[in-house]
Amino acid sequence: MTKSKIIIIAGPTASGKTKTAISVAQLYDTEIISFDSRQVYEELNIGVAKPTEIELSQIKHHLIGTHSIHQSLNVNLFAELVESIVNSRNQNYVLVGGSTLYLQSILYKLY
Repeated sequence: MTKSKIIIIAGPTASGKTKTAISVAQLYDTEIISFDSRQVYEELNIGVAKPTEIELSQIKHHLIGTHSIHQSLNVNLFAELVESIVNSRNQNYVLVGGSTLYLQSILYKLY
């Protein structure tokens, strides 16, 4: 089985990562996986710069607003979620976010 290729777009909040990730994902006909430690929570909407409904409709996003703040979710569980997404289909992905610890946990888990 061929390993998926991962394109990583990282940076601080509101630096244009989402717009760039959407453009790259459209160019490569792929999906986006967020590695943001706050955007994953459904209830957090202030100060986290979640993609807008329009942006979410342009390309498939994973791990945006998928969990409640009342659910137990740590960096290892997050990495396992990403790994299951990547391993579910043989395709490339754009990883986008600003949580360096989450990115490192994903990369060490995948490779």
